Amino acid sequence: MQPRRFWYVLLTVLVLAGMLAGCTQATPTSQPPAATATSAPKPTTAPAKTPVTLTFWHHFAGPQGEEMEKIVNEWNKAHPEIQVKINVVPFSASAEYSEKMTAAAASGQPPDVFLNPAGAWAVGLDLAIPLDDYMKRDKVTLDDYYPGAVQRVMWLGKAYGIPFNMDTRAIWWNKQLFKEAGLDPEKPPKTWAELEDYCKKLVKKDAKGNADVVCLVPAFDQAFFYGFIIQNGGIVQTQPNSCTKPELKFDSPEAKEALAFMKRLADINGGADQQNAFLSSFTGGANDAFYMGKMAMMISGPWRLPDVRKFVPDLEFGLAPEPLGPKNKGNATLVGGFEVSIPKLSKNYDAAWEFVKYLGGLEVQIRMSKVAGNTPGHKVPANHPYLQEDKEAAFFVKAGDWSISFPEAPWSFPLFFAVAQDAVQEVLTGAKDVDKALADARVKVQEEIDRWFTNHPCK
Repeated sequence: MQPRRFWYVLLTVLVLAGMLAGCTQATPTSQPPAATATSAPKPTTAPAKTPVTLTFWHHFAGPQGEEMEKIVNEWNKAHPEIQVKINVVPFSASAEYSEKMTAAAASGQPPDVFLNPAGAWAVGLDLAIPLDDYMKRDKVTLDDYYPGAVQRVMWLGKAYGIPFNMDTRAIWWNKQLFKEAGLDPEKPPKTWAELEDYCKKLVKKDAKGNADVVCLVPAFDQAFFYGFIIQNGGIVQTQPNSCTKPELKFDSPEAKEALAFMKRLADINGGADQQNAFLSSFTGGANDAFYMGKMAMMISGPWRLPDVRKFVPDLEFGLAPEPLGPKNKGNATLVGGFEVSIPKLSKNYDAAWEFVKYLGGLEVQIRMSKVAGNTPGHKVPANHPYLQEDKEAAFFVKAGDWSISFPEAPWSFPLFFAVAQDAVQEVLTGAKDVDKALADARVKVQEEIDRWFTNHPCK
């Protein structure tokens, strides 16, 4: 999933916070619950009397869309009793996918299955049902999926989807630029101290003192504040798996150390203003700073592999776990991705669950990962041919072992924009110091948490 698109969808979903549901979870059934129901019957086991037609929403286009169509056609051929119709809903910067999903639910005409780009936030909008009863009945276990992908589907101890794919991260480095700087091209930095030292050697200035080659740019691509926090052994908030308020941790000593480190990286590049001006000259696609040898390192994900192979097939680059801070507790990477969910207002819970299980299978997910530039949410055995065919993709799959999800909660909108965007830019540009920026952000986020728990008392 393209990172910028992810956050735009997040924004749209969470701006609609007035639609948030309470903490009581519905139990799936083959029929939608009544408007006033607080629970529903258990999954049924009786076969459908007549063939059922499901509507399935996804966003894939191009080769990805063609592969998904093949996957659905194979299902339809094998399951005449449950036919699936595809509705391709673009997932773009305009957040059309989320807008249409919310509108369809409000009109009482949602799909029966949808690829959920927002994890537990869809639960906040009362869009999805918990799948735990179905999973228990059919012995489907989330232990078969990577930890970060599982965290995305959980809300208050319930699973509101099955992981479909995920986006792990890595540090990418340009081996030629390492050679030119006198660094070993086969030895990426493993710690923040090494990264800072490498960057001082890798940055190049032109005759006027402007950036000609930058090192790793904080807040660019996937170099998020939250990623640096977990690299330093910290967390963003305690998990709200009960009806008690989470404890915010993005201003912990580990987090403050992370933000201060991001500021030092920006200063090595010439400061936030200079590095931002430098990056503005690159328009994307083939005209990318890393692809053109103008950025020595970056933190990014597997979706870049198809572009690298298309635009710069001869680029000498390496992939490694992100460097760790002084308080680290082992490898850690921030993870995004998609889940397969069933809308609360679907008329066909039981049939929808059968199709969800199909999409949650390993081989289906590998097929899509090969064309979509993601990694499966399902764990891949170490001896699987997929990992032998593509060593670079295999690295991102392996990173699933140390994956940690972005905080899953209805207040994730202020968490991201008040903290990871606003507070970070205030520090990088020198507008505020670390303590002040994070203290101000804490006030904004805590207000949203307090409001949510006031409006949605647990029962």
